[in-house]
Amino acid sequence: MNPILILTLVAAAAMVTAVAAVRHPRICCTAAGVASGVLLPLSGWLAVADYHAAYAVAAGVTGTTALGWGGWHAIVQTTKQRARAEFVAAHPRITRRRAELDGHTITIEQVDRETARQWMSVAHDWESLIGRLSVVERHDGWLSKVCAIEGVDGITGDVLREAAQGTARTYGARYVPVWSDPDSSASVRHEIAVDNITGGAL
Repeated sequence: MNPILILTLVAAAAMVTAVAAVRHPRICCTAAGVASGVLLPLSGWLAVADYHAAYAVAAGVTGTTALGWGGWHAIVQTTKQRARAEFVAAHPRITRRRAELDGHTITIEQVDRETARQWMSVAHDWESLIGRLSVVERHDGWLSKVCAIEGVDGITGDVLREAAQGTARTYGARYVPVWSDPDSSASVRHEIAVDNITGGAL
């Protein structure tokens, strides 16, 4: 087989592997390692034997780049997963609840004051905190479903209050501020009644 064709195929496979490593770092890193360790030396030897040393060098550089790219992404993803697991383990008050609103599932993360502070330190903007919504059930005769925005008063309280009021005005819903955490007077939940909203507006 033409060594140039072999090198072209190997280089193309290495490039595809490097790109795919973004989504599947561990698998692609392993695949890139196998390709670099087996296919590239073989194709390089064929190229040198046929006096195409430049192609052998190009194949080696491409394979090494693919391996390094895949390995770097594997390290980054593993580090992120480990950091998230350690963070969640250190804050047992983090809970998740799910409820259905017109067929749409919305997730909420309830956190304590210290967790909120840590989130703020890594948040890119206010929206990363404002966007945590949930649907909770109330049985008081007039309010059956509410959309809750979790925040910490004095940290995000004013911003969340404005967001809650604005959302209520936009969809014609009722805005009901309530204290939601009996263990801490600093944690406030701004509730928006959505029992008169249809079509999954939120």
